[in-house]
Amino acid sequence: MAHTFHIPVMGLGFTMDSPIKVAKYGIDSVVSIADDLLIEQMREAYFKNLKLPFEAITRKMEDFQANRITAYLNFVNDLTNESFEKLKKSLLEKGSELQKYIDLLPDVSNVKQNSLRFKKTMLM
Repeated sequence: MAHTFHIPVMGLGFTMDSPIKVAKYGIDSVVSIADDLLIEQMREAYFKNLKLPFEAITRKMEDFQANRITAYLNFVNDLTNESFEKLKKSLLEKGSELQKYIDLLPDVSNVKQNSLRFKKTMLM
């Protein structure tokens, strides 16, 4: 039986970027969206870290709270999708961490069997 994971809400800052860290591995998590200022600061920090152009959503803008939350959730969605695509591509790379893990699994493992099927479809 496959393991399932659940990351509970632990506080404002602790779960705000959990999906960015774990979603690519198929682990569900939640995002705390209670503090729009903290959300905007987190979005800014990630943009600066990733060297992306950042345009702040200020309090002077109409509906700034909803726009901050929407912008952050869209960013998280884009980043997690990109991370998952990189993870899938790494499955095809010899010597990748993911490939090393899968190679260690027994041949009867569902994960190993599914990865072999995935590789076949990607190589066609």
